[in-house]
Amino acid sequence: SSDDVYDSTYQHDVVGILWSSKVFFGTWFGNNPYFIYGIQLLPLTPISEERDDFNWVQKSFEPYSESCEDACIAEGWSVQILGLLATLGHQTKAMEHAKNLTSSIFTSAG
Repeated sequence: SSDDVYDSTYQHDVVGILWSSKVFFGTWFGNNPYFIYGIQLLPLTPISEERDDFNWVQKSFEPYSESCEDACIAEGWSVQILGLLATLGHQTKAMEHAKNLTSSIFTSAG
């Protein structure tokens, strides 16, 4: 299928680091899944829902949101999840969650 870009031994829907002959589910700054999914969604702008393929958003939402626990939220990586939620048609829910974000997440790594 057209989705089979990488060898069947690679079991993830996203790549953190891509070399000429290797893919890696990780980033230079950590291997938490929320890093790998979150970095794919930067920058988060109004055009993001046009940039990000809807089928990819559907596949990525669950593993990304399930990997996002306390550290993910405190570091600001949960903001991208709200963008995915809105793209999936849940704009009101995403906005409700966005209104509850603390200002400190906007000064952290994510």
